[in-house]
Amino acid sequence: MKDRAPFSRSPLLTLKDLRPAVFLERKNRFVAVVEMDGCRERVHVADPGRLRELLYPGNAILVRRAERASGRKTLWSLMAGMGENGWVLLNTFLHRRIAENLLQDPSISPFGKLAAMRAEVTPSGCSSRFDFMLRPEGGERVWLEVKGCTLRKGALALFPDAPTTRGARHLRELGALAGKGEICAVMFLVFPEGVQCFAPNEEMDPDFSMAFRNAVASGVSVHPVGLSFDGSRVVWQGPIPLCEDRSRTL
Repeated sequence: MKDRAPFSRSPLLTLKDLRPAVFLERKNRFVAVVEMDGCRERVHVADPGRLRELLYPGNAILVRRAERASGRKTLWSLMAGMGENGWVLLNTFLHRRIAENLLQDPSISPFGKLAAMRAEVTPSGCSSRFDFMLRPEGGERVWLEVKGCTLRKGALALFPDAPTTRGARHLRELGALAGKGEICAVMFLVFPEGVQCFAPNEEMDPDFSMAFRNAVASGVSVHPVGLSFDGSRVVWQGPIPLCEDRSRTL
């Protein structure tokens, strides 16, 4: 990785009005039951992953009252769960804002200073809509997909924690674009702290893992970035290497 100018550890995102609670059970992929102030409450779970190492009976969690409760069946949203080394952010609705703020800071962005950035873009000939199209200053456009990683196993950050046909499709299409000469990348927002490297979760999703390897072989660059969450602030901690080559940071 090229040398970067000194950066400030200013938050990429600050969350207010989070409430402590205790996880009780998950009713389905998107609804859980928690205990708050001695009462049971139903909360919305934005992350469809299994999250078994974070959402288990008795574990500490953080929730926030929904800003727009109209039409919702739950008044609260699950925001984070306590992991081995601290809070792990679990609300996937925040990924876009975190990624945008990271990408707009050239001192920490894997792509340097940007001349342009567009969200929710579909390249010609693709069925998938990717998170961003970037135009680095003095460079060619980059098609970028962003994923959130919440699973830690020992010193490894693993993605996904549940099978994802959508994620595999994204990587296959990025690989096809890269094969046509386009610049393509995937950035993983790694929320568990204390990991040493990142790898696709072969045991959980062999199809995604194969799509990951094929995409890398086709020229898709991979950028895992470590983030910390102290219960209110999301802070960039630095790039994380791939497990296949710990001496190389992408």
